[in-house]
Amino acid sequence: VLAAGDDPALLDALRRILARAPVRLLPSVPLADALRACREAKPDLVLIDLPDGRPADGLELCRELRRDPCMRHAPLVALTARPLCDEPPGRPGDESWLPFDLCCRKPPDAAELLPALHRLLEP
Repeated sequence: VLAAGDDPALLDALRRILARAPVRLLPSVPLADALRACREAKPDLVLIDLPDGRPADGLELCRELRRDPCMRHAPLVALTARPLCDEPPGRPGDESWLPFDLCCRKPPDAAELLPALHRLLEP
């Protein structure tokens, strides 16, 4: 599992939560480095922060990962404090396209996040 974001407090919270899960957590990376890190490490799942002031940065990363042949099938989990989690996903090519498998609210809640990750990582 790879966590991508620019908020040290969020990344620390994710590390603490995921320490309780039977997953291997790769070192977290800033959003700007996440595409390269995913291509190199090929994680089974990517947690992506949608920053409050710049959610488009995280959404663009999701879209890039969906277009990447090595990463297009990896589950993507968006983390946001915005009401984006309540919006229905669109389709590729739509301006409203939300290219992730799951949206979780920030701050992350272990009771919500861990079961969701387990479902996404099931074979």
